[in-house]
Parts: sequence; C-alpha cells; structure tokens
Amino acid sequence: MKKFFWNQQQNRLRAFWRILIVISSYFGLLYLLRQLFMGAGGNLADTSRISITFVHLGILLLILAWVAWRIDKRDFAEYGLNLWRRDWWINFGFGVLLGGVMITAVFLLEFFIGWVHIIDTFANSTDIPFVLAITPPIFFVLADITLVYVVFFGFLLINLAESFRFLETRWVTAMEGRSLNSGRFQFAAPKLQALGQRLPVLAAWAFATLFFLSSRLGDGDATKILLYNLIRGSLLLALPFVLTRNLGLTIGIGLGWNIISKYVLGFSTRTIFLDDSTSVLLLKQEGPAFFTGGVLGPEAGILAMGALVLGGIIMLAWIRYRHKKHPPAFNPWIFEYHPNQRSDGS
Repeated sequence: MKKFFWNQQQNRLRAFWRILIVISSYFGLLYLLRQLFMGAGGNLADTSRISITFVHLGILLLILAWVAWRIDKRDFAEYGLNLWRRDWWINFGFGVLLGGVMITAVFLLEFFIGWVHIIDTFANSTDIPFVLAITPPIFFVLADITLVYVVFFGFLLINLAESFRFLETRWVTAMEGRSLNSGRFQFAAPKLQALGQRLPVLAAWAFATLFFLSSRLGDGDATKILLYNLIRGSLLLALPFVLTRNLGLTIGIGLGWNIISKYVLGFSTRTIFLDDSTSVLLLKQEGPAFFTGGVLGPEAGILAMGALVLGGIIMLAWIRYRHKKHPPAFNPWIFEYHPNQRSDGS
C-alpha cells in the first residue's frame, strides 16, 4: 500500500499525489475567489479585488513552496525561475518586448482600418492620481502571471514529464515487437527511437497546456476563435520551458502582452478580478468581432491568431539564436530528478 503513495527510490511522494496537491489547491482557491467576486457583483472596489487576489496568490505561493521543498524535494528555481542568471533576465526582457509588440501590432492594424478609436487618454475613474491607480494592478498582473506560469509550465510540466516516462518504455517495446531495425523500415529506426525518447516531454507539454486552458475557460464565454487562440498561446508559452527549462521568456511574453493590452492600449479583458477603469488609452471598439474579438478582447479575434503565429516564429528564432552552441530540442534529460539542487537551465 505504501508503494502506491511513496516512491522509495526517490524517497518522496509519487508524482500523481504531488500534482494533485498543487492543482487541487490552485483550482480550489480559484473557485473560492470567483464565487466571492461574482457574489459581490459590482459592489467590490477594484482595490479590494486586488488585495483579496494578492492574498490568494500568497497562499498559493506558500503551498507551492512547501510542496517544492518538502514533497517534490526540488529547489524552487528548478521550476524555471533561475533569477540569479543573466540569461534569465535577457530572455525576460526580450519576452516583454515581444509580447508588447505582438498586441501593439494588433492595435495598430485595427486603428488604421478604423475598427478601434481613441476617445480619451489616461482614463481613471478613481479619486487618486493616475500613476497610483495603475501601479497596483500592474504588480498584480506580474505576480499572477509569474505564479500561474510557474504552477502550470514549471511544476506541472516537470512532474508530468516524470510521470510519462513509462511511454518511452512502452514505445521501445512496441518498436522491438515490430522489428523496425530490419527490412524496409530500417532507415526510420533512429528517428522512431528519438521520438520515443521525447514522448514523455511531448505528452507533458500537451497535458500541461490542457490544465492551463481549464484555468482560463471558467467563465463560460469562450468562442471557437478564442479557444483556438488560447490553445496556440498556451502551447507557445510552455515551449520555452520545454526547450530550455527557463521561464524568463514565457513570463516576459505574458507580462508584455497583458500589461500593454489592458493598461496601455485599453483593450477589454475577460478577467473578473479587475475592472476596466484605468488605462493610458480609452478605446471605442468597433469592427467585426470575428476579427477584433469584440467585448471578449483581442484574444478572441482572428487578428490575435496571426500575431500569435508570427510571435511564435520570432520566439523560436530567438531561442535558437541564444543557444547557438547547443541547439534546443525536446530533450527528455533536462527533466531528470535532482533533489534540492539548483537548475542550470539557461
């Protein structure tokens, strides 16, 4: 019975239970937060929403840190937060730039077509100065993005990759059974063997994306285009960690896109945690929702799909440029378990 819960070789709880603790904590706290905000309706001030959400993020951070050290038995930095490395900050800075450029390109295209109009600047419905009104939400977005990405694209992806190691063994057994090393399939044997080695990482990438999507589709307002864009965006955000075990680029892209989209350009947002009262630009959105996303924001429009595709190409080119000597790949060995040791992912 103990073997069902405990990995004696690694002297820690098995991956399924580690994942269950963190993911159930995340979705449980998220459910309570949604119920609180939806129950309050419009009677809860934006400052109160931010304060409550920061408490939620703080609790989740403590749970994740406890699981990392006491249960997962890893250095927290192994989840992609290699903050002491110069490369991490370079990737982060480029990610912020790339995310901002992607959403700005969508805005400029809509603006020149005439689908969006600027009706005011430095919009602020509060009684405090604009800078003071906009600073807390920006810090909230930074904290939220960092923690959520660490949960889904760091902790979850690593533990799923460990859990799916059996796929490699199954694949090797299946290939041996089909005798691919002989006959007309012999030329494909090396590639098929390499695919088998990468199956755990590919499966972890896909499942981590699905979990992340489920955390972003709780409002019941998703359109097909929004769903497609979220799938593409989620795969895009998880890819840098899969290739380099570094979340700097991922966090940067998410931060650049969300901050510029909401608090600079003034696009609509789907989140129930913040209102739309403070932004550098106040926009009037027109044009077909199929292209612009309408009230759901640019993520629900076809223009954002194009931005994600181009952004993904630029991101891959950047990763390849930063890793000239050691081109990144779906390397299964970067997810090997090394208890409580700092990750050297660059």
